[in-house]
Amino acid sequence: MLFDHFSKRNKATLVSAGYPSRVLACLVVLGIHLSLFHSSSNPLLWAFIIGHSVIYPHVIYYFSNKRQHEQRNILIDGFFYGCCVALWGLNPLSTIVFISGMWMTAFAAGKSQLLLQSMATMLAGTVCCAAIIGFEYRETLPLTATIITSVGLLGFGLSLSYAVVKINTNLLNVKLKLSEQAEQMRQSSELAFAVNAHLELDKIMEQVIQTLNQLYPFEQICITLLNEKKNRLVMLRSYGNALSPYEKSKLEGLTFSLDRDNKSIFVSPVLNNKPLYLKQVSSEILAKIGSAIDQRLYTIKPSKSIVYFPLSVEGKVIGGLGFINYKTPIDIQPEDIDRLSNYLIQVGTAIRNSQLFEEAQKSSEAALVAQQAAETSEAAKSHFLANMSHEIRTPMTAIIGYSESLLYDDIAAEEKDYFVETIIRSGKHLLTIINDILDLSKIEAHKLEVEKVAVPLVSLIRDLQAHMSLKAEEKGLIFNISPIFPLPSYFITDATRIKQVLFNLTSNAVKFTQKGSVSILIRYEEESDTLYFEVKDTGIGLTEEQAKRVFDPFVQADSSTTRKYGGTGLGLYISKQLTQLLGGEIHVDSQPGMGSEFSIALPPGNLSDAEWFNSKIDLENAMREAEQSMHSISNIKFKGKVLIAEDNVENQRLLTHVLGQMGIDITIVNNGKEALEQAANTRFDLIMLDIQMPEMGGEEAASKLKALNTTAPTIALTANVMHHQLESYRRAGFVDFIAKPFDRHHLCKILKKYLSEQAIMLTGNILIADDNPVNLKLLKHQIEKIATGIEVTTVYDGESVIKQVANHSFDLILLDMEMPIMGGIETLSALRDSGNATPIYIVTGNTSPEDIKYCASMGATGHIAKPIDTENLQRVCIKHLGEN
Repeated sequence: MLFDHFSKRNKATLVSAGYPSRVLACLVVLGIHLSLFHSSSNPLLWAFIIGHSVIYPHVIYYFSNKRQHEQRNILIDGFFYGCCVALWGLNPLSTIVFISGMWMTAFAAGKSQLLLQSMATMLAGTVCCAAIIGFEYRETLPLTATIITSVGLLGFGLSLSYAVVKINTNLLNVKLKLSEQAEQMRQSSELAFAVNAHLELDKIMEQVIQTLNQLYPFEQICITLLNEKKNRLVMLRSYGNALSPYEKSKLEGLTFSLDRDNKSIFVSPVLNNKPLYLKQVSSEILAKIGSAIDQRLYTIKPSKSIVYFPLSVEGKVIGGLGFINYKTPIDIQPEDIDRLSNYLIQVGTAIRNSQLFEEAQKSSEAALVAQQAAETSEAAKSHFLANMSHEIRTPMTAIIGYSESLLYDDIAAEEKDYFVETIIRSGKHLLTIINDILDLSKIEAHKLEVEKVAVPLVSLIRDLQAHMSLKAEEKGLIFNISPIFPLPSYFITDATRIKQVLFNLTSNAVKFTQKGSVSILIRYEEESDTLYFEVKDTGIGLTEEQAKRVFDPFVQADSSTTRKYGGTGLGLYISKQLTQLLGGEIHVDSQPGMGSEFSIALPPGNLSDAEWFNSKIDLENAMREAEQSMHSISNIKFKGKVLIAEDNVENQRLLTHVLGQMGIDITIVNNGKEALEQAANTRFDLIMLDIQMPEMGGEEAASKLKALNTTAPTIALTANVMHHQLESYRRAGFVDFIAKPFDRHHLCKILKKYLSEQAIMLTGNILIADDNPVNLKLLKHQIEKIATGIEVTTVYDGESVIKQVANHSFDLILLDMEMPIMGGIETLSALRDSGNATPIYIVTGNTSPEDIKYCASMGATGHIAKPIDTENLQRVCIKHLGEN
């Protein structure tokens, strides 16, 4: 506490500056007192001398913090100096020295007001002292006192000179700083005028380089800009002579992912909105603070120094601008970085203006192209309508003709079967045409919607194989699906729409190929985070002109194609629109007579929880598991009572049959009114309502069910599943929907959300290792909830696992990745080296593709991600434990 009162950090500047001056002044006063009164024995006099000269300056400093306190101290000083002047007999030398020193100090600290107050206190001190001890005029002082007074006067003069020099120095520094600021403002103004005088980016940067090169020796300047989605940073341009054309081409167009490359020296300043200065750049430094893409840039041409600034417009970061030297290091100070940041405010605005100008130019050009396309489209639509008439009438002719023929009794059984098959085939073809027309109308009205969900890759491959292999075999073509590993187990997209696109591309490939093969190649590119589907055929191919028009609506390659192969000309147009809605792109590469390759590039979405297929064996195992899963989910038995309102008798029979097989207690009614009566008198676990019914439809019934406060979830049965219709169902009170027509597998998945399953009976022994007791207890509890017949053994480290395996037999082992004594991977390796083949899963929060691949390479059967999903854990248990 005492220290705090003496600490300078708690004192005003005037208080801190006054303390040493007051102490020195008091020492001078003490010296004069000693030289004059050394032989005096007056105790009152010596009490005054000691109190004022020795104690007073420290006490007064202790109680002073603010500027006002120091001004008060100066008035007290004046009173004591007045006493001293009286004690010294109003000697002219000492009086003049102390009066002048006191008055100058008072005027400096508080101007005229404090000066007048100090005069008054000094006079008061002189009068008081004279009144107490009497007045004695002393014309001369002893030599010692004179010397001390002169030294005091000299010290005061020197301190005054120092203060004047310091003030002048500060004034010069302020003047120099103002001059620098004026020069910076002039340079900023010149730069602003220069960059805003042009709208083309290259001309803007020419002015920027010309201005900045006068200040700093930069060798190369690069510009990065955020894309429209703000998830990627693109190296747009590089200016300067330090790079060769080849090196510039490798640099420009390079793309940084804000998520994956967030530590990059080009990305982190943009994310943090702070400049970055690396005076010395090396591969070691980049490995420590940067990302892999920085290392790749360094290999193009090693740099010496980098200064990189975020570019902002109206407070929003739009990209970055970097200065890179390859020969001599950049040597700049923090104030230079601040100065450059201010300069680049104008540059960011100018670059944004150039972007808008370029977009406006493109829009103008696009408008001209659109006008020409509209004229071409009108002609194409006329051709399309004539072609559509033919496409619809052809199957209708077969449907009507063969249907009428079936009315006669004298048809042979073989002919009757042929008629029925033809009617079914023509009906499906007609349904395809109708779906295309509906999709086209939705696309042109901008009402086509997509739903992003996790799509299992094995499910997609299985469906493609099932549908397309038969079509290819009918024409004698070889059909195969060629995955290139590694591949994620799922990707995020609209399952229905991606199948529609791939089915259409593959159907076209089969249709336009007379001999040879049709193949689908699937690959994932980690660098660009893109999933590719490439449909190749050995068919008739396309010319360059045909390839340009092949994605236009109402267009086929040429009129002879329509006559020979049929079709509406809508399939590829719809495929392109759907691909774009899914966030992807579609391209064609083709040569006449050599076949075609249609390539789809899709963003796979968040793959953090995905497992990875690293080989054909992995994929085949997953497909077998999927088949088993479909079989198992379709054979699930449920518990509960379900109320179904459906007016169609055939649908009633179908639902009664399917749900009855699942062990469900079913009540069927004919409309919403009857459903309300049943729900009011009987408790149900689930209610399923058809949307369109007589007397009372599903939506009205669902609304009234809410008023009954029924606890049973209500599901809509409907063929109308557009987004705005589903929103209407939710507002009415439906929690979910089942689209018509439905299959057993899909129905099971919906029912599984709302009904309890009949208990799973599993037996077996599981060994769990985790050093965290809470995690261990939770995992044990989750397993025991899956099935009561499972025996669970728990240990805390890898060594205990080795001992348990040596003495007991286990059906499944779950190892935490990080454990003391012996970790999960080390334990796994030891067990596999000993020949143990028990299924072993690594339980870990590290779920990147690299970590999953590493676990698999060390012999893990699989991995379970933390936090643990109960359904995933259940699948693992069902897979490896026997049913009771």
